[in-house]
Amino acid sequence: MKCVLCGRTSIEVKIDLFPLSPEARKMLQKQFGINRDAALASHGVCRECLALPVGERRKLAEKAIKDEQDEYRRELIKDLLKKNRN
Repeated sequence: MKCVLCGRTSIEVKIDLFPLSPEARKMLQKQFGINRDAALASHGVCRECLALPVGERRKLAEKAIKDEQDEYRRELIKDLLKKNRN
C-alpha cells in the first residue's frame, strides 16, 4: 500500500485505508460498480501524514495532485482534501 500524500509504502510506515461511510460504499457500488475495498486496497494515507497540521497536509496533497498522472488517484486526493476542510 502507498500513501497518496508522501509516497511512502506500508513497508516504511503504517498506512490507513481511506475511510468511507456505508452510504459512500453503496454509492460507489451502485453508481460505478466499484468495490471500495478492492479499488482502494493499494492506496491510503500514512499516520505520519495524518498527524501533520492541516496546512501541511494540504500542501502535500496539492503537490501530489500536480505530480499524479492518474486521474483516478488525483480525484481520491482531492476528496481527502475536501473531507479535511470540514
